[in-house]
Amino acid sequence: MKILIIFAHPNQKSFCGALKDSFIDGVKSN
Repeated sequence: MKILIIFAHPNQKSFCGALKDSFIDGVKSN
């Protein structure tokens, strides 16, 4: 799951960006 990878990401600064991108990708796939 992408979400698990994002939560495990060591870079806190890119967390919001990665989470937003993953969310957008999820919405597009649906």
